[in-house]
Amino acid sequence: MYADPPAGITLQDCVFYHVMDLPGHGRVGGEWDLRGRVDTYLGEFDFAGRSVLEVGPASGFLTAEMERRGASVVALEMPPEAGWDYVPYPPSVLDAVARERVGVMQRLRNSFWFTHAALGLKARLAYGSAYDIPPALGRFDVAVLASVLLHCHSPLRIVEQCARRCDTLIITEIHDPGLDGLRACQFLPTAEDINWHTWWRFSPDLFTGFLRVMGFRRFSQTFHTQQTALGPHRLFTLVASRDAAGDFAAAPASATQVPALDTLREQIRHSRAELSRLGVKVE
Repeated sequence: MYADPPAGITLQDCVFYHVMDLPGHGRVGGEWDLRGRVDTYLGEFDFAGRSVLEVGPASGFLTAEMERRGASVVALEMPPEAGWDYVPYPPSVLDAVARERVGVMQRLRNSFWFTHAALGLKARLAYGSAYDIPPALGRFDVAVLASVLLHCHSPLRIVEQCARRCDTLIITEIHDPGLDGLRACQFLPTAEDINWHTWWRFSPDLFTGFLRVMGFRRFSQTFHTQQTALGPHRLFTLVASRDAAGDFAAAPASATQVPALDTLREQIRHSRAELSRLGVKVE
């Protein structure tokens, strides 16, 4: 059920999704740099003594950080034959992308194992589909979906699968202030602007409403800024628990947190831009 670490992987065989510091190798590059902000990124959750199902571990940065905080982690990764959950552009667009992606995904899988060896991790990795999580993996205390769902055709299917196996879910996604207050998601790709790898932007309320239907009763919602190769990105993290008396401390049981002042400013800027686009003059 669990993959065996492959032998002989070198640094040159890898592509890293996260920036991290590896003993004996120094700093390795990546698109996201979460160093020093991991607790914020994961909703200030206490992982000590928890069993964790991590969907989409990429290079294993969060795997290592959760294990360092006392978690026992099982990472679920797409099998080697699955290149990506592609937005269905015509073959004239996707054929070349898919051929290249096979190699990129193999190098990404290599980076997980390279990190695993360099840090001496105990985490186990299983290959399988998050749309149909193998029952043999059993139950977990927590499922972590960290910037994964935006890349998936059917994100609520994955949330449902995780919710049936875990009592707490941690969902982190890019924050779009235009969706605040709505139980909604926005489809991002267009025919003109090729975006084969990213499907959606979400409101936190979409996941809150869906998980309430599934029996979750305690929610903590936070906003934060993280650094990427393309500049800072604003994100939200939702921590949802079945237990109304859950023990994470980020927010009271009765309400989600009020967005920070910079988030409110961002919402105002977004509203002004939309009004301007529609030809409405804003003083």
